[in-house]
Amino acid sequence: MRLLLLVTLIAVSTTDAIAQDTKADEAAIRALISRRNETGTELPALPGRVYWTGAYERPVMGDEKPVERAGPGGPSDRVAGSFRETITIKKIEVSKAGDMAWEYSASRVTYETKSSRQKADFTSSTLGVWRKENGQWKIAAQFTRPNE
Repeated sequence: MRLLLLVTLIAVSTTDAIAQDTKADEAAIRALISRRNETGTELPALPGRVYWTGAYERPVMGDEKPVERAGPGGPSDRVAGSFRETITIKKIEVSKAGDMAWEYSASRVTYETKSSRQKADFTSSTLGVWRKENGQWKIAAQFTRPNE
């Protein structure tokens, strides 16, 4: 009976510790995204991350040069310094092991184009995969698509 009680106490305290760690990890990811919103700085990313937005023909891995979609509004057609993105987190879930997480977000994107001198303004959705490396959360993969 004492052994059963001891095992139960250990299981409960371990579960509580994991829940606290998960909340701290989620808070850390939220803080990184909040800082991105406030300063416009890039999110920390793993060297081999996979990244894709509607601006590119296909996903990009690591330092690979992306191929822009044809037509106006691509990254090379944007007025320098005009790009703004405000991210609204919809959900973050951290793995039980605490080394991976996924995040679903919505965002509002605005920028001015060189070709038309008009301002683009649209919403998009993002699915991000995060990995904890040396105690720091970094983007491992990110898929962003404009909402149509």
